[in-house]
Amino acid sequence: MKLQMVTEVEIADNFGTFQEAERKIKEACFAAGQNLMGQLVERYELEVLKRKRFWKKDQRERRFQTIIGEVRRKRWRVFDGVEKRCRYPLDEWMGVGSDRATPALKQALVTAVGQRSYRQATKEVEQWTGVKRSVMTNWNLAQSVAKEEMKKRPEVFDWYLKPLPALDPKIKEDPCPILAMDPDATYVRNQNKEEPDHEMRMMVMYTGKKMEGKNKKRLQLENKQVLFSRSDEDVRGFFNRGTSLAMSYYGAHRGTKVIIHGDGDPWIKGYKENYWDGALLRLDPWHVGKKIRLATGLKEVPSEWWQSIYGQPDLLVTQLSLWKIQYANTPGSKEREKMEELIGYIKNNREGLLPSKVSLEEKKKYFGMYKRGSGTIESNIGHGIADRFKRRRMSWSKQGLEHLSFLREKFLNGERKSLFHVPEPIGRNTWRKMVDEVGR
Repeated sequence: MKLQMVTEVEIADNFGTFQEAERKIKEACFAAGQNLMGQLVERYELEVLKRKRFWKKDQRERRFQTIIGEVRRKRWRVFDGVEKRCRYPLDEWMGVGSDRATPALKQALVTAVGQRSYRQATKEVEQWTGVKRSVMTNWNLAQSVAKEEMKKRPEVFDWYLKPLPALDPKIKEDPCPILAMDPDATYVRNQNKEEPDHEMRMMVMYTGKKMEGKNKKRLQLENKQVLFSRSDEDVRGFFNRGTSLAMSYYGAHRGTKVIIHGDGDPWIKGYKENYWDGALLRLDPWHVGKKIRLATGLKEVPSEWWQSIYGQPDLLVTQLSLWKIQYANTPGSKEREKMEELIGYIKNNREGLLPSKVSLEEKKKYFGMYKRGSGTIESNIGHGIADRFKRRRMSWSKQGLEHLSFLREKFLNGERKSLFHVPEPIGRNTWRKMVDEVGR
């Protein structure tokens, strides 16, 4: 079957401006496309009505919203002799429900709201498709699509203090010899001003770094995936999903070299302690310097302190303690409290400041993976969360944030699919029995 589309555009003899010609060609293409669609649905209905199970009843007009504009069409309502009910075959074939939008237009709208505000996304889609929809209609669409998609999410095992599976001996080449898992958190404004702001956690994962661009100055993460926390999800649930994603998407296993870059928040350290005990913690020196300046009031961190930050945390504690005795020796003062908090922060993150003990050959093999610094997760927090959820006048309900963050994560990751089978953690059934007994 072939459908023809003939388009004519009237252009001024002196050609006029290119912008005017461009606009006319676009309008003509849309009009021709709608005409072509009319031919298509007419042929489809003729073919469908040949089936003996259908009896014609009447024709009813309806507006269909498509990616090439809004189309008005009288379509047949038929009686299905097999199912004993009235149907609209054309509506069913087009996948159009009560909202009149085709699946392709819905996908375009959902993709748009995952990147920009609802108002801006609505205007953008209208400019490209000619379909006029209200902001609230698109909000409802995004909520309903997210709800349906979230029901398909697979069950996540509880990997808390469970032994991770080893690499399958049948696999000849290790699918994931190294993996960076960088977590961080930020806050977005709550719509209910009487309640605290929503905390959003994020983890960015990648298997390598490379320099791209004309002058090789742009850093690109290889096999990047991001993970957002859910509403009312605790750290344990977030890390469970991160662990499952690492194994199902990357093929990570017990022997994978996991590197965790962070700013030293206590909950981040818990990932190594409770999930991936073989992970290497790397503390961002910039955050250490910032905390030192805030606690001491110094404009610049002394050079000898900077040297200690890179590999000598115990010496740094000694240096800060001596400074505390000399300049913040009043018990109970705010200055002393700040210094004690700073020293406690250094002690709690001692492991992240120690030398990695990784050979130079290993560092060259995995370019940039062992470098200290949380710039990767900080930039992804800005791009993934701040650019969409923290703009001026934006505030969120729990439900709205839950659904849109799900769509945002899906947009940033593309169509993520599980590539590897994840076995259940050892002792899971025993753990479930214990939980059931406690529940009784």
